[in-house]
Amino acid sequence: MRDYPTLKALDAFRGLFALAGVNYPVMRRILQAKLTMDRRRSPTAFSQYNAKADDGRDRNVLAGALWLYALMGLIMVPFVILGDAFWFQMSLVFGIFLFFASTAMISDFSSVLLDVRDRNVLGTKPIDRRTIGAAKAVHVFLYLATVTSALIAGPLVAGTIKHGPGFAALFLAAVALIDLAVVAATAMLYAALLRWFDGERLKDTINYVQIALSIAITAGYQVLARSFGLVDLQAGFEPSPWHLLLPPLWFAAPFELLLRGATGTVAAAGAILALAVPIAAIALYARMAPAFERSLVKLASHGGKPRRSGSRRMSGRLAGLLCASREEQAFFRFASSMLTAEREFKLKVYPSLGFALVFPFIFLFQGLADMSLAEMAGTRWHLSIYLGGIMIPSVLYMLKYSGAYKGAWIFRVAPSADRSAMYRGTVKAALARLLAPVTLLLGVAYFAIFGVGFAPHFAAVALGFCLYAALCFLFSKKTPPFSESFVGAKGGGIEMIALMLLLVVFFLLHLASTYAVWGVWAYIALLLLANRYVWRTAFRVS
Repeated sequence: MRDYPTLKALDAFRGLFALAGVNYPVMRRILQAKLTMDRRRSPTAFSQYNAKADDGRDRNVLAGALWLYALMGLIMVPFVILGDAFWFQMSLVFGIFLFFASTAMISDFSSVLLDVRDRNVLGTKPIDRRTIGAAKAVHVFLYLATVTSALIAGPLVAGTIKHGPGFAALFLAAVALIDLAVVAATAMLYAALLRWFDGERLKDTINYVQIALSIAITAGYQVLARSFGLVDLQAGFEPSPWHLLLPPLWFAAPFELLLRGATGTVAAAGAILALAVPIAAIALYARMAPAFERSLVKLASHGGKPRRSGSRRMSGRLAGLLCASREEQAFFRFASSMLTAEREFKLKVYPSLGFALVFPFIFLFQGLADMSLAEMAGTRWHLSIYLGGIMIPSVLYMLKYSGAYKGAWIFRVAPSADRSAMYRGTVKAALARLLAPVTLLLGVAYFAIFGVGFAPHFAAVALGFCLYAALCFLFSKKTPPFSESFVGAKGGGIEMIALMLLLVVFFLLHLASTYAVWGVWAYIALLLLANRYVWRTAFRVS
């Protein structure tokens, strides 16, 4: 194993660990093993990056993704250099930083805080729990320090040039305090969840946070692109006691006190809270640590409430409504169960669904910059809903992957002579359980904006998406569902791009239909006929 530079730097604090009763050589060896394993793990927000290089060697995906964290950190630079209104500027900066640090902590290093392997592997060795606990805490700190260093690199350099070395010292101290608070708050959140919920519920919660992080970072790119359009930024701020409820203002207060010479009880109180709350939080976490470690046993069990029978009943009803044969209904129910139960599949696919919900509104907001909502209702901006269809090819493409792919032998031994029923039932399940809810949510929002006149257009969009899904399957490689491992899974490359361009054809046809009287209704009739023909022929697989 490599002797990492971070471990060499840690050697300088060997005496402090010894004073705390930690066996430093053993802790160092544990950390060395953990850091080696981290090189094989992809950060959730950048899970599309493969841990294997093209030549088959392992590569440090976290290190490769740090430049993306640094890029995201650039969003804070304009707020740092715009002036010296530190209440306003630094509150925004620390609000953004707090969001990124906490979501990265929850999504990527929850596995460290909740690691039960230490208990199983190291707990059986002659290693005291103090050393094991210290290794876990230092591991989390090293990770968060790496990520936050990348995030703050841009604003730190820009702020130091603009405001001087005093700013740099305050900024680094504030970031360190925020990191302490994030670690403690995350641990206490999990302790509370483990107290009230079973391990399965906690795993689901972590899964949803990971998905939200992927969506937030993609939406962040859009915010970053539009932030540079801000001009003549003016902000007035009168501190009030209720502002102390907002943690980002605590960390902005020392900048006002020390760099601008501000006075006032709110600024002083904010500075005290910025120092006291993180220290108190980490002290409370240290006190709760034994109970927290004991409650981690819940994660090793797979008990808890059984899957909701209501979901199974709904799946059965949808199968009866949408599928013609009993074989197709069986595959529909099986695929529905896999789509809603498998965490790794949801982690890969659900961000795409989130993007489908976000992207249409990003473009609508861009349009609202030039017109009112009432004016927009009389335009063709409603066709931006087609952006919600960009997830269809990627969702269908991912249907062939599963964490339990070795169970795909069941398809070869199943007493079914009709292979098309397997594909048709699976695609219908994906449409019903994943794509239809997203489309309906978009439809409700667009009805609110564009009124009842949007009804025929929504019908055309829904029928278009159904036909588009069948065509995506027709032009894709036929692989049995859930039969390949996620390891080595790639995005589809040119195939995905070509299928996305096919969606543009639907958009252009719909747009052309709006220029003719009864054009939309004629387009709907055409889509009905095309759906009937394509859904009958596209799934004929020998």
